[in-house]
Amino acid sequence: MKDKKKSIDELVRLCGTKKGSLIAGNILIAMGAMLNILPVLLSYKIIVSLITKKEARENLISYAVYGILAVFAAYLFTYIGSILCHTFSYRFIANLKKKIVSHIATLPLGYFTGEHKAKLKQVLSSDMNQIEGYYAHQLPSLVSALFLILSLLFFMFRMNVVFTLITLTAIAVGLMIQVSIMVKIVKSGGLEENFKILDRINSATNEYVKGMPEVKIFGNSTSSFQNYENAVNQYRQFTETMAARIRPGFVAFRVVILSVATFLVPAGILLLTKKPNDMATMRTVLFFWIVAPAMSVPFLKLRDFAEGMNLLEDVVQRVWDVLVEKELAEGKYTEKLKNYDILFEKVCFSYEKEQVLKDISFIAKQGELTALVGASGAGKSTIGALIPRFYEPTDGVIKLGGVNIQEMPSNALMENISFVFQDNDLLSDTIFQNIAMGKKGCRREEVIEAAKKARCHDFIMKLEKGYETILGKGNTLSGGEKQRIAVARAMLKDAPVLILDEATSYADSKNECLMQEALAELVKDKTVIMIAHRLGTIKNAQQILVLSEGQIVERGTHESLMKEEGVYRKMFSIFDEVRSWKMKREGGLYHA
Repeated sequence: MKDKKKSIDELVRLCGTKKGSLIAGNILIAMGAMLNILPVLLSYKIIVSLITKKEARENLISYAVYGILAVFAAYLFTYIGSILCHTFSYRFIANLKKKIVSHIATLPLGYFTGEHKAKLKQVLSSDMNQIEGYYAHQLPSLVSALFLILSLLFFMFRMNVVFTLITLTAIAVGLMIQVSIMVKIVKSGGLEENFKILDRINSATNEYVKGMPEVKIFGNSTSSFQNYENAVNQYRQFTETMAARIRPGFVAFRVVILSVATFLVPAGILLLTKKPNDMATMRTVLFFWIVAPAMSVPFLKLRDFAEGMNLLEDVVQRVWDVLVEKELAEGKYTEKLKNYDILFEKVCFSYEKEQVLKDISFIAKQGELTALVGASGAGKSTIGALIPRFYEPTDGVIKLGGVNIQEMPSNALMENISFVFQDNDLLSDTIFQNIAMGKKGCRREEVIEAAKKARCHDFIMKLEKGYETILGKGNTLSGGEKQRIAVARAMLKDAPVLILDEATSYADSKNECLMQEALAELVKDKTVIMIAHRLGTIKNAQQILVLSEGQIVERGTHESLMKEEGVYRKMFSIFDEVRSWKMKREGGLYHA
């Protein structure tokens, strides 16, 4: 169960970031805030002196100089304090990112799919910016506002308690209006709804962008991407509703806070009419007319801080949700495996509430090819993903060489497995490095030899920079070429277990022939699990497992399965029909 209501200070303690620079920075910012009051007080002093004509001209000039120096000193303290706060913020963010990255490195690889992908991206980008802004800007702004308010109140209470209370009453009215609006928003679930709708927009935007080629081809943008339009319209309606609810209170808050002096004018006039010749009364009224409006700015900062804290609470919770994700349990079995047979014993697996695999049992022997076939969604890729522990089975046991894979350290398990995916994302690095990552400390000759075996050396050498070509900078490879790079990487690793997930899915006729030659080199003496839709590629498999709705419904060789009136024979017949399908022309029209 995930922890609730974690604070940002707990994140700081978790990362072990020292707060020295943050404390020093905020002390300097507080001193700068108090120095900012001095020019206001000196302005009051100069005005009173000009009215009473009791001060020498030289004294008034001195007051003005002191005020200017106070402004420069306040700026200097605030500037240095801000640098120190930013220093702490950057160090903390760096430590927090390292903590998150080191933690997610221990999670099952299946975690990095679906909604978790988008969440991680948000946590490591916009959420980090939000946290950085809290320590670099929001917290110093809060400290500055509080010290400015306290300093002003100190002088105001010394001058006149009644006028100070009138000032505070006006501010309290404004704050009550603002707080009442914020409480209504929080209770109505407005903030949560805001984030939910933003998530829907992000998902719909990704879907829209990914589907843009189809939109261009078929010209059906409105109906094909209704989700995007609906999400945007929903957010527009939500923001309009929220703005309508917030606007009256926010306007009233700003009017009251920025018009503090207005509340003091009637009281001041009343007092002056009663004591028109009393200089002390005149000085008091003048003081509050000058100083009281200075209370407005720090209280507006407090309002902004409160709004930012509402957002920060959700940000911190998202970060904690990632940090408390259950790590992949590490086993301790380190002995050499006797063989590399893979055994599934009554394995079940569910994605949340949807059961995907039911009582899967089979043995994939070393030196043999075990093929998984079936309709889309039958569970083939899920079986492949369970072997390297991308996910954990909800029931049953998976063994490699007679050892439960959960008893093996993840690094040891991954050393024994190579995986060629259906979609192969290559790094934005050189082709050489993309292949070399298959084996730590490999020599260049080994990389080139693996590329030759994978039938990709020739097309690599045709590139302007050959193996030093950097992918992603105007250099793109076809799907088939990417798959052969992935096969070269797997060859270089030379792991005893090989999982091929639709490894020829992007290959055309020529590329498929090359891929088959490359795979023939790769599978020698290995335990091979091949997930395939092109049934012609697995005719020579020693074992074919036919899956339907998460269960193995047939098993055997191609020959034995073709003798039965079952699912496999029907699938292969359809495959043969599709393979032999041709366009014919009769009467000026083309048809099958």
